[in-house]
Amino acid sequence: MFFGSPLFDLQITIFLLGASLIISFVVLVVTKKIFPAIMIFSVLGNIVFLLASFTGSELFRFYSIEWLELFSVLVWPILNVFLIYKLIKSKK
Repeated sequence: MFFGSPLFDLQITIFLLGASLIISFVVLVVTKKIFPAIMIFSVLGNIVFLLASFTGSELFRFYSIEWLELFSVLVWPILNVFLIYKLIKSKK
């Protein structure tokens, strides 16, 4: 991702996922609604994996999780669009 080391990329990815979890937890505490918190975590988590994927990280190949890279590029954005649509629809 940043320095070419799969181990360091994994550490950065886990750190960013932890930050996403904390942000979604804050949203949960503030809004007291679980759906926006889940949506925030999903979108931020997808951004973390897309960042790793599009920067040419060897993380996915080194740890044999190429399926996660494909899922985060092809399927997860569609799920996020559906979640955002559902959230907007529920506010009306």
